[in-house]
Amino acid sequence: MAREARIPRFYQSGPLQIDDAVTLEKRISHHLISVLRARDASHIKLFNNEGFEYLCTLNVQAKRATATVISKQNNNAESPLHTTLVQAISRGGNMDTSIQKAVELGVNVIQPVYTRHSVPLLQGNRSEKKAAHWQSVIISAAEQSGRCTLPYLGEAVNLDTYLSQLETNDDELRWVLSPASEQLAFDAGSWSHAIVMIGPESGFDADEITRITQAGFEERLLGSRILRTETAGPAAIAVLQTLYGDFK
Repeated sequence: MAREARIPRFYQSGPLQIDDAVTLEKRISHHLISVLRARDASHIKLFNNEGFEYLCTLNVQAKRATATVISKQNNNAESPLHTTLVQAISRGGNMDTSIQKAVELGVNVIQPVYTRHSVPLLQGNRSEKKAAHWQSVIISAAEQSGRCTLPYLGEAVNLDTYLSQLETNDDELRWVLSPASEQLAFDAGSWSHAIVMIGPESGFDADEITRITQAGFEERLLGSRILRTETAGPAAIAVLQTLYGDFK
């Protein structure tokens, strides 16, 4: 039996209602027409960060496409575990990989931080462009993975600024991955919220680890191998989802 083609799905900002005629965002139209070669009257799915998925019929024109919403359904792609990834800003495409895979694995908040050995502080227009790029990575990963709720992207801040704003919460599991730790990443009990913090390519310095643990984080180790920064975050989230989330 032939497998049915997967219906393309896209994030469309703004309200969506059944019977609405929706003018699709330019990037969506371009992808449908130029990449997927979508045909008139074919179907797509839209979501707008409200937890629902909307099945739509396409109206394909020369260079733009519109869609008519024909049905709405709940989406159950979110994990019961609320996770935050605090990721030291890494170089090249490594940060993109960390964000993309974390979204696929169900992260709810992504907080970029500047650390002593992360990329240098970006300011002004460069910072805004980088944040917009990371947001596009989040949207693309959510579209691919079947999620209908976009993870929140925090404004990139210095590590100490983030730690100073973090409130005490005994009901929240907090890990910082450290190859110097002797404690494997396992905690008994039941958790509904978790934060995992990942250092840059060359890791955290000892004084940074001290300030992080003073903020309620426990040092954890994932096995006997040192993971790259873009591997560590997704690996830790997968462990958390297995222990407390929806990987059961």
